[in-house]
Order: sequence, then structure tokens, then C-alpha cells
Amino acid sequence: MRRLVIIPIVHSASDLGRLQGEVADLKGRVMSPSSIESGRNAVEQFWMELRQAVVRWSQDFNKVQIYQDALPVGPDPLMNVEQRIVDDLAAKGSENHKLLKWMIQSGAKLVGTEDPVLLMKEYEMVQKMLHFYNSGNHVPQADFDRHCENQKSLLCQRDAFIANRIHDTLLDDHLGLVFLGMLHRLESLLSDDIDVSFPFGKPDLRHVKTV
Repeated sequence: MRRLVIIPIVHSASDLGRLQGEVADLKGRVMSPSSIESGRNAVEQFWMELRQAVVRWSQDFNKVQIYQDALPVGPDPLMNVEQRIVDDLAAKGSENHKLLKWMIQSGAKLVGTEDPVLLMKEYEMVQKMLHFYNSGNHVPQADFDRHCENQKSLLCQRDAFIANRIHDTLLDDHLGLVFLGMLHRLESLLSDDIDVSFPFGKPDLRHVKTV
């Protein structure tokens, strides 16, 4: 029986890459400065507590494989694209990727996780909607509903790819750790020979709000 730990995560601004500026612009238009600061502090607290929990876990990371939300499968293992992405985002302040880098330095193996084509589709979809909002235009309800449905469909496709990727790469004698945003629902898509656990808690979608 192979083992997989799912770790629900909250993305920070430094995880957003080229979308960071547009997201900040939108927040500045629809949220108060105190709300923005409160949200930033909550995300920082989340990552501080998660890192402390992972360190206290005292896991043998030489037997760990890491999978990461939004980390594409590189075109060639020799190019080491996945590691370069982690290093770049860690240098830009991402606590998520700083934690990954620490685990890799402790012996864990990083595994490309997502379909780059699907990631690009999501990037373009989100960028288009952000640009529309930041231009001051009103989004018709029908367009907003269609965007939400497209996002849900794309998330399902991403989860299916991630599940297949884990099935194909997780070794019998290793522990898989997958860091996933809280809206992902991966566990029902995994093969029966993978034992899934949530040692750091499982998100309740009744209390997860998207904007």
C-alpha cells in the first residue's frame, strides 16, 4: 500500500507570479487596507504554523516525494525546470516554496505535478477576468456564471492529471506529500492502492469562501 499525505494550503501573493500586480490592484479597489493587511497576516501565520508542524513531524525526508499545486511537469528531467521554479519563487518570498526547498535540502525528491497546458489555460482565464474587473467594467451575471463553471471544470481536469501523475510516480517505499489549494478534491480520484491521510487537517468546503 502506497502512502500519500494531502496538505491543504493557502496561496500568498508571492505565489501568484505575473498575476500578483493585477490581484493587488483588484484588492485595492474592493477591500479596505485593514482587510488586506489582516488577510496578509493570516496567510503568514498559516505558513509559520505549517512549517513548524512539518519540522516537528521529524520525517525521514530521504523517503519523501513532494508534489505541489501549480508546479508543472518539466519537458525534460535534465533541464530541472521544477527545481528552478521552486528556487525562483522561494527567492521572491513564497513561504510555500521556502518550505519545499527546506524539505528538498533535507533529502526529499521534488516531482513535477501539473499539466502545463492546463495551467496556462487557467492563467489566461484568470488574467482575462482580472483585466476586465480592473478596467472598471461591470461583469454581466451570465458571464460571471460561465467563468465559474469553466473554472470548476478546469479544476476537475487538473485534479485528474495530478491523481494520474501521483499514480505513475509514487514509489512503494516512499511517502508522498502533496500541497494543494483548499478547493482541490483529489482523494476520490486516487487509485485504491494509495492510502490517503490529512495529518494537518482537511478543509471543510462549507467554510471555504471564494471571491
